[in-house]
Amino acid sequence: MRFRQLYPALILFICTVACSKANEESFLPTAEIVINSPLQNSVIHPGDTIYIQGTATSTTGLHGYEITIRKPGAPYLYFQHFHEHSNTLHLEDKWKNVVSQPGDLEVLISVILDHHDRRKNVTIPLQVRN
Repeated sequence: MRFRQLYPALILFICTVACSKANEESFLPTAEIVINSPLQNSVIHPGDTIYIQGTATSTTGLHGYEITIRKPGAPYLYFQHFHEHSNTLHLEDKWKNVVSQPGDLEVLISVILDHHDRRKNVTIPLQVRN
């Protein structure tokens, strides 16, 4: 008889724990991103080539990456999408600097974690000098 009284409470408890946001987040995909180049706050000059190199790894599989170069808060100067499926992505690209005025740039690397467009982003600030 006691079990019949505890059964609804037990079911409610299991559903609450199993469906909690914190529990869901522990199963969301994630990635480790290591950027070898460019270094943060690197100084570049007009006409320099920026080499972008790094690695993204995940145990759940990745779905590609995007590289965007822009002035902070402005539309992009350069954008490239790379669609790849792997647990390890080798991030590689290059861009020739067309900015002639001194100022700040940023390289945004966005690793696509799944088909729901979840992402992990890394932003690398750069400085343009004459």
